Amino acid sequence: MTLEEITEKARTYAREYWDMDLDALIVINPQFSQILGRVFLSENGYRIEFCTGFVMGEYSDIAVEKIIKHELCHWALMKKGLPYYDGNPFFEAELERIGAGSWTNPYSSNCIRNFIYS
Repeated sequence: MTLEEITEKARTYAREYWDMDLDALIVINPQFSQILGRVFLSENGYRIEFCTGFVMGEYSDIAVEKIIKHELCHWALMKKGLPYYDGNPFFEAELERIGAGSWTNPYSSNCIRNFIYS
């Protein structure tokens, strides 16, 4: 998947699930070795970073889509002032609602480990 495809999916999901326009810069961070994605607010605005494995074809499209949704969930809830941390019941329920991957619930059918390590 290319960076452009990742960005377009992110825009689509932001509109579809939260009726929001994506205002975050999406980039590939070549320094990630164990991190698949992260969201943070910098002095230049929101930034969503993904690992190079996404554009190198190291992960299935399904895994990439679930992780894009996961990071967008952090972003959307952060912007709305709602709980956005992994493991928070509200955040985990939102992940389930949108079919995003979860790291903290290994029993979920959307557990990211099921898609990364299978």
